[in-house]
Amino acid sequence: MKFSQSTRTWFDATLAATVFIGLLGMTTYLLYAKSVSALEDQIKAGLISTVSASATTLDGDIHRHFQADTSPDDPQYHTMAMHMERIRQAATDVRYIYTCILQPDGVYFVVNPSPQNDGDGDGLPDPPPALMTLYDDAPQELVTALQHQQVSVSSVPYQDQWGTFISAYAPFYDAQGEFVGVLAMDLELSGFYKRLSHIQQVFSKAKIIILFIGLITGMVVWWMRRAHVNNLNALETTRMHADQTLAQMRYRRDVLLEVVRYCFHLLPESYREQPTDRERQSDSDNISTGAAGQTDATDRVETVPQLHTAEPHHQAVYGYALSFGDMTTVIESFYLTDWFDKLNTYIRQEAYGSHQWLGEIEHPVQGDCQILLDTFCEFYSSLSQILHQPVSAQTQIERECLDHWQLLTVISIQDERQWTRCRRLFKISAAQNMTHRLAALSAMELHLLKVIYLLQQLSSELTLTDDGVLSISWQVSKERSE
Repeated sequence: MKFSQSTRTWFDATLAATVFIGLLGMTTYLLYAKSVSALEDQIKAGLISTVSASATTLDGDIHRHFQADTSPDDPQYHTMAMHMERIRQAATDVRYIYTCILQPDGVYFVVNPSPQNDGDGDGLPDPPPALMTLYDDAPQELVTALQHQQVSVSSVPYQDQWGTFISAYAPFYDAQGEFVGVLAMDLELSGFYKRLSHIQQVFSKAKIIILFIGLITGMVVWWMRRAHVNNLNALETTRMHADQTLAQMRYRRDVLLEVVRYCFHLLPESYREQPTDRERQSDSDNISTGAAGQTDATDRVETVPQLHTAEPHHQAVYGYALSFGDMTTVIESFYLTDWFDKLNTYIRQEAYGSHQWLGEIEHPVQGDCQILLDTFCEFYSSLSQILHQPVSAQTQIERECLDHWQLLTVISIQDERQWTRCRRLFKISAAQNMTHRLAALSAMELHLLKVIYLLQQLSSELTLTDDGVLSISWQVSKERSE
């Protein structure tokens, strides 16, 4: 599928903008993901460092003696709980601190001094889990830390009945170095999300900037492509005009030569057999008396007869020759629908045929409205006389270019005899040479050739196919905005 230059220009600009936005957007997203990952690693490293240091301050020997029946008012339990609460308050964004031990039937809370949420809505903090309460939805990292007696941290935020957290766990020991349990710290994510929001704001602004720069890039590419296409079109138009001008000049030369030949053959036979100026000069040199030669030459000049006149055919030849002159056009804006209505009305009134406009162009176009109308009317008049029947034509939009609309007019010629006659005339006009003789063409054929040449001067291309379809490809310019 071949796209128009306008579509290709927009496609190139859109592709450039999309590639630019995609590459820069992907790079920015990778930087954003790396920043979030670095922030998570920094927070996790800080939390691990805090919980590891805090675990070394716990007395494992005292902690080992805490049982399910130990009272919260027990001096040793109270002392350890207050020590852990001071650690929690000193740490940044730590919501809960507690110790856990592993029993055969699961993970159990031991010391948990942290203030709880108001889950029942009574306006007071809920009591913390009682000593030796089963932690039935303990995260896997906590279980791993208890089983392997190692420092562990949540890989991703997890959610339980107390909220959503990132937690770190560190083992603590008694005086003999025996493993006692794990100290856990739950990091409240509000601080993490607050720090993350700054990165997200930067990322959001970066997305807007990337889109804006992408649009600018697309516009620059579109402008450069359009300028390039315009330059190519201008060069191609200049080349075509140069070739057309050269062909026209050659054609005019041949036409003038043929007109001279045509007029020469209309002269009497006696005059055509008279010597040329060069022959007269040669004879004059051989005559001893120059005056006598001059007298004979003068007598011969006075015997030149008048040309024969055949007015209709001579007028056709004259009009045919005049069609090769420069055409003066007046550029104006008009609507094609109105123009085709005028054309169809005229050729119907004169019984030349009918013309149907199948396209739809809402905006005005530019060109010499009157010359186009007169030339097409004259063309239908001549063609209908050649064919001896009315002409039925249809015009549609062939393609849209950057600066003009290319239109295609199609005429079907059914009569094979008349089609052969027209094909001969169109071959003459397409070849743009004078292999034909004006005397061999009728006045009607000369008139049609004249109109064909006028259409060619209006940048029209006429083609007659072997199946009798006459196509006229012509164009009208788009209206230029001021």
